Amino acid sequence: MWELQKALYALLSDALDVPVYASAPQDAALPYVDMGEADSVPADVQCRDGLEETITAHVWTAYGSQQPAKEIIQAIRDAVHLQNLTVAGRSAAMAAVTSTRLFPDADNASLHGVVSIRVTHFGP
Repeated sequence: MWELQKALYALLSDALDVPVYASAPQDAALPYVDMGEADSVPADVQCRDGLEETITAHVWTAYGSQQPAKEIIQAIRDAVHLQNLTVAGRSAAMAAVTSTRLFPDADNASLHGVVSIRVTHFGP
């Protein structure tokens, strides 16, 4: 849902000290966060329209020390984990970080962190 991505983008842009992109430009300077893929499954309850969406945030830092990437990943978790989000047209939007990973990218010049954020939300 587009409104959820907009809400997460705004929240992370305010919470992080690095740029957050909906789609990072090819020449984006490291470090940054790129909002990535998303998927959803129905989460209807008691005749209420519900969705459980997972949105992936990709963390990109320079290769070397893992500290900068891990600090950004922690900042994402601090900003969204177990938080109620305000999503236009929806109610009761609860976020949770469900997994994080960090690994060297194939380019041998950057580290790639992956943060999975699950949000369960309902219609008004």
